[in-house]
Amino acid sequence: ALRYARTRHGDNDIYRAERQQQVIFAIRDKIMDFGMVPSLITQAPVLWDSWQDNVYTGLSFEQMIQLALYVKDIPRENIVMGVVNYEYLQGYTTQSGASVLIPNRARLGNLMIEVFGSSYSQ
Repeated sequence: ALRYARTRHGDNDIYRAERQQQVIFAIRDKIMDFGMVPSLITQAPVLWDSWQDNVYTGLSFEQMIQLALYVKDIPRENIVMGVVNYEYLQGYTTQSGASVLIPNRARLGNLMIEVFGSSYSQ
């Protein structure tokens, strides 16, 4: 699963981002299918000790536990995800001549509304 999520498989970063989301959902589904949330909550301090050097978040440990308890009750069909793909990007050449992709802000709002709902405002 990790190799599937990390490699490009002959395509690009956008498809890789989509695969990463697929892996996250597959892990979530396994956790939910086997009722593992209570066990993981109990093991959370040990898990966090092994992850904290590689995870960057503004949430406290307690907030992460609260979030886990909250999101476990959200049905999968109510979770919306999105990937910033070529539809939401535009080509740009930097001062040094590098060709890069930057967000197309005019179109990106559409993705934000799709993910966060019609009440989203920029």
